[in-house]
Amino acid sequence: MALEPLEIGVFISIEPDPVAALRNVRDLGLRACFIAGMPEPWGTTRADEFTKARDDSGVTITSMFSMYPDQVWDDTELGKKVNGLVPEDRRANGVAINKKDADAAARVGIPRVVSHIGFIPEGDRRTFEGVRDAVREVCDHMGERGLVFALETGQEKPSVLVEFIHAVDRPNLKVNFDMANLLLYGSGRPLEALDVLIDYVDGTHCKDGCWPAEPGRLGAEQPLGQGEVNVPAVIQRLYEGGYRGPLDIEREITGEQQRKDIIAAIELLRGIRAELGL
Repeated sequence: MALEPLEIGVFISIEPDPVAALRNVRDLGLRACFIAGMPEPWGTTRADEFTKARDDSGVTITSMFSMYPDQVWDDTELGKKVNGLVPEDRRANGVAINKKDADAAARVGIPRVVSHIGFIPEGDRRTFEGVRDAVREVCDHMGERGLVFALETGQEKPSVLVEFIHAVDRPNLKVNFDMANLLLYGSGRPLEALDVLIDYVDGTHCKDGCWPAEPGRLGAEQPLGQGEVNVPAVIQRLYEGGYRGPLDIEREITGEQQRKDIIAAIELLRGIRAELGL
């Protein structure tokens, strides 16, 4: 199914029941989603069953998140030491996870895999080059399967991320532009970041939030349109810069309030799309 430019989607978990999860996407009036990983056995022995459930639902899965174990989000100083592919003693396992997830994505026809690879270091050349080589290995594995590997924004300055992309030097390495993460981590402002990153953006997370209230802590996520992102201006800048991919809503809470906030976010994004003539 062909999606429209700036098609509205939503970030979902398919556990424990992919059929119900994809039905919920359609119940929201949406045709696209970004899934939070591919738990066993849906990407292996039950891959055919999964693709049938997806096709029957009429939902296009545009992206899949590849998650490393034991990540730390709320303590940014600790996160710099333990997250993603940065710690040398965890790097090989992280690469193996990315490759395994890529294989699952390829089996079920998901074209993009996204990861937080950790805080790309400034001033530590040895670690920078070690992470660079790991990401090259992941990109080559994904490239052989026709996949994009997209780095989630937020944990480092946009200028550092671009330097890293240039150093990796792989055509399938892109950026998943999370509008709020830059604010939440205190690493940048979304509109200014797009001046640096626009040519590499291959997907989005439509999320909102605020600058950290204290150093070393994550800022507070907010319902879309109620934080410091300036969502209409960011989407206009993306569109003017040539981005035509999905607008995937991410709301990192659970329960009925999450659903209410997602419904409100859909209406906000529909209004922005209308202003753009879409």
